Amino acid sequence: MNYTKALETDIPALIDMRIAYLTEDYQTLAAEQADAIRAQLPGYFAGHLNRDLIAYAAKDERKIAASAFLHITEMPANPAVLTGKFGVMLNVYTRPEYRRMGIAKQLLTMAIEDGRRLSLSYISLDATQDGLPLYRKLKFTEIKPRYTGMILKL
Repeated sequence: MNYTKALETDIPALIDMRIAYLTEDYQTLAAEQADAIRAQLPGYFAGHLNRDLIAYAAKDERKIAASAFLHITEMPANPAVLTGKFGVMLNVYTRPEYRRMGIAKQLLTMAIEDGRRLSLSYISLDATQDGLPLYRKLKFTEIKPRYTGMILKL
């Protein structure tokens, strides 16, 4: 298995991994939603890859077996974000035939090392039940929100 940061040439495979992740995570991803997402992703990756988005990939000889995305945000510093920078892990996904082999752990370890190198104050993620043991092993801790999360759909 080859562990690497994705390059622009990997964008088609990253799109496939994103759709696979969303299909499994949402379980009800409609075809028109998948089509809209697939149409948006090439431009997104072209504009963000290796800038404020680092995509990690585990590749075998044939395809990407697993991926993990680290999205980096910079904002004015505050007591919780002293460096003004933090990361959010997205799309931690391993194809079913490659699961339970330590691949996601290796990708996350790479992201954590980069987070330290980039002086991120923290890395957050939303964990599925299946992912909790791995994230806890890597020292992620559950947080109690200080504020009530809200959203306004536009």
